[in-house]
Amino acid sequence: MIVSEMAVVRLANAAGETAASAQMRTSFVTTTLGIWHFAADFLAIFLGAIGFSSEVARKTIVHVLSRPVVRSTYLLGRWLGLIMFLWAFLAVGTGIAVVLALSFDVGWSQMASFTALNMFVEALFYSGVALAMSTFMVPMLAGCCSYLFFMILPHFIAEGLQDPRWIQKVLAYTLYYLTPAQMPADLLGESFSKQLLHPRYGLYFGILTENLLYAGALFILGSVIFSRKQLRLR
Repeated sequence: MIVSEMAVVRLANAAGETAASAQMRTSFVTTTLGIWHFAADFLAIFLGAIGFSSEVARKTIVHVLSRPVVRSTYLLGRWLGLIMFLWAFLAVGTGIAVVLALSFDVGWSQMASFTALNMFVEALFYSGVALAMSTFMVPMLAGCCSYLFFMILPHFIAEGLQDPRWIQKVLAYTLYYLTPAQMPADLLGESFSKQLLHPRYGLYFGILTENLLYAGALFILGSVIFSRKQLRLR
């Protein structure tokens, strides 16, 4: 897809379609960053969901816990390892997007930098929640529940809050406080297509902080459950 879009951009430049070329170049950079963003989110949920069970299946966890290592410390080490891998993956993708933006003369705004920061925070957040869920759920269920919390429930919440029926509103508000906070805007879409005069960075940072606290609280809950859980090795 990237190679085909590059060919279309070259054809538009050769034909003198300046406006169309600029729109295609912007779409090209946005699509590249969006694909990397989706891949990082998928990896964060997938690797977090199997992070604990894979150690149990290979029985490598026995060698770790046979040493004087607190279980919560072990789980935190797993999380930090995931974060280092995911951040390295995102650093490569962000670097490619920056190079493409400079090559195609697409302005890299402060909003784009904040979008990249949000991607790094989401990787930390998603992997932590999925890893915490994997301590008391089977991997498939942990991955599905994480995906449900992050991707599906927010859409139902937005519709439920506008529903005139009181029972729908009560359910929507309950889910609203149980699920992570959502950004009020499409940061990736606005990074290159719009020039915001007064970006709401304070609100955006507040949401990121709230989600980090949410991940931390669920991770502590997972650590408590894991510390009291009896391991059954097959």
